Amino acid sequence: EYFDINVIEDGTVKVEMYNIENGNKGKWLLYSRTFYKDETDEIRLFGLGDNDIFNISGMNKSSINIRIFSGSGKDSIINKSAAHIEVYDKGNKTKILAENDNVDFIKSFDEDLYSYNRTKFAYNTYFPLPYISYGADDGFIFNFSIDFVTHSFDKKDYSAKHKFKIAGTTAASFGVEYNGRFHHTLGNWDLTISGHYNYPLTYTYFYGFGNNSPKDENKYLNNFYRTRYNSKGLSLGIIKDFWKVSSFSIKLNYENNERQLDIDNTIFSTEKFIGLDKINLVEAITALDIDFRDNSSFPTSGTRLYTEYSNGFITNLDNNNYGKLTVIAEGYISTKLLLPVTLGLKAGGGESYGEIPFYHQFTLGQNNYLKGFRNNRFTGEGMLFYQTELRMSLFDIEDAFVPLNFGVTGFFNSGQIIENNSISSNWHNGYGFGIYVIPLRKDFTINTTFGFSKEESMLIELGLGTSL
Repeated sequence: EYFDINVIEDGTVKVEMYNIENGNKGKWLLYSRTFYKDETDEIRLFGLGDNDIFNISGMNKSSINIRIFSGSGKDSIINKSAAHIEVYDKGNKTKILAENDNVDFIKSFDEDLYSYNRTKFAYNTYFPLPYISYGADDGFIFNFSIDFVTHSFDKKDYSAKHKFKIAGTTAASFGVEYNGRFHHTLGNWDLTISGHYNYPLTYTYFYGFGNNSPKDENKYLNNFYRTRYNSKGLSLGIIKDFWKVSSFSIKLNYENNERQLDIDNTIFSTEKFIGLDKINLVEAITALDIDFRDNSSFPTSGTRLYTEYSNGFITNLDNNNYGKLTVIAEGYISTKLLLPVTLGLKAGGGESYGEIPFYHQFTLGQNNYLKGFRNNRFTGEGMLFYQTELRMSLFDIEDAFVPLNFGVTGFFNSGQIIENNSISSNWHNGYGFGIYVIPLRKDFTINTTFGFSKEESMLIELGLGTSL
């Protein structure tokens, strides 16, 4: 085909397409449209086959952005205009005749970019989500998050994702977080940026180190184990997806953590721990996530293997060096007896070396792999755990105005802190049950659990996600 593109003085662009006769514009008008600058951001013209000719004329420099995608034939581009033209040529066959130096050749590793797909366009989206969660240690947590997804013609799936979150608790803490991911910034690697500011951070409680660290109920009620410190941080990294949702990532993390706010009549008045005073640290973190689950928020089938290694320096303590290795595996299988049933299994462990701030040591508790115990109940240089969950869907309404899935869960988990590279015979066991509600889609699963152990008669947790 012969494309006749006329850039008019007021910035509008008229595009006409004719047949080709003897290498010139034919007499059959196949397409004609005028694009207006206040309505159109860019025009993409595809030469789909054979030898196409693109003829651009007009002297307005501030035109609508014009992109030309050459096809499989030997295309010709004749630019007699003052407008800037971008040419995407996969096979290096396109011939350029330009009166001005205003034609750019652009190469892309994305093969799909050169293919015409009229349904490829997607609108930018945003999703605000206010919700309330509850934990026995933190109290009620009031959250508000908003997700933005932007799209660009040269990026598959999305161009960038942004998430902003604000949270405040009845335990008098406040936090702001940002997480951003910029798609295919470095070839087929994505750029990640995140940051946080917590005033103070809700680390909640610290009971000392070891698998047998004691918990005195009277001291607990008097906030003897409670920790509170202000924290701010920033991280920058890269991540590459493969096998659909698996990934490999590398990031550099910086944290500035202030001195503990409460010291008198707390665990910090009895012993000096690393993390009591101000800490500045820099960490390099690599992670390999091999994920074959059907859904990350509420999986019913598939497996996942997650491995992470971090190496850090405490810059205000003679650059003390430390390292941590974490390995976690999980799997899910579902069947239908009278009702749909899902069995979930999760197990993992970790080891570390060096002097690490207590709030970056391995922990086990309600918020980490050991429901039925308080948050961060056990802390140490290594840990082992396993979790089981049995989930039953009681009813699933898909054709309602708001789709709804409701079910019950039962769980059992066990874990221990490893001391001096020695595995103890003392495993801490927690168990319980819960209910879940899935409105709209699995990403927003509302889960309430009731946990029990030899230490706790009942711990209630309300939040988003699954029990595992």
